[in-house]
Amino acid sequence: MFSSLPRIARSFAAVVVSSLALGACADATSPTLNSGYITSAAAVASPAVLDGAMFKDFKLLYPKLSTQVPAATTRGDTTIQSFSVTPKTGKLIYFGKQSGHTIAIPANTLCDPNKNAYGPTEWMKPCILATSSITFEVRTWNDAKGEPHAEFSPNIRFNPSAPDPVRLYFADNDLSDFSRVHIPFCDSSNRCIDESITDSALTTHAAPHPKGGYWIYRTLRHFSGYNVTAF
Repeated sequence: MFSSLPRIARSFAAVVVSSLALGACADATSPTLNSGYITSAAAVASPAVLDGAMFKDFKLLYPKLSTQVPAATTRGDTTIQSFSVTPKTGKLIYFGKQSGHTIAIPANTLCDPNKNAYGPTEWMKPCILATSSITFEVRTWNDAKGEPHAEFSPNIRFNPSAPDPVRLYFADNDLSDFSRVHIPFCDSSNRCIDESITDSALTTHAAPHPKGGYWIYRTLRHFSGYNVTAF
């Protein structure tokens, strides 16, 4: 069953969440990027783990979240959408060119981007929660191999103690071998690492999609860079 397991989706799919504002801001309370952000590509990666149950409706998984399909504009091959999230209520967003992908942002998961440090050493630390609505932009496109990408901004980290974490789901209806994909974290220079190597809660999962193929998904600790890739 889809339970509290982490979820992101994409298979021969890629999610790249933008790394805007990586440098320290002039305001001492603004988020800063730790020097150990990324050092090298991971030599070891863990393949997706199968969640055997057929996927259920997102509203059954997240009954407390209101849903939104953001208005879309296009620029070349890129779909651009914006959505706002109220921290105390959260939101379920269907996004992408055909609104086939989903991000679930439950209540009380958004850390205040102006009051918390940012970087790999910070993901599991307690944070000051955001109290005001935050507007995000997501850009989606398919690369030359047909692999979907999504880029979110601004950078923000998520409350590690929230009972329901942020999860990102990508649908790949053409995927036949879920075991050959995983979701590493990549920075703006495309340097990547499999975060599940040191944090098992971030393991990539797969579940059969009702329209064929699979959902590929996992929990997020932050909006920065992600790249779902095939071995």
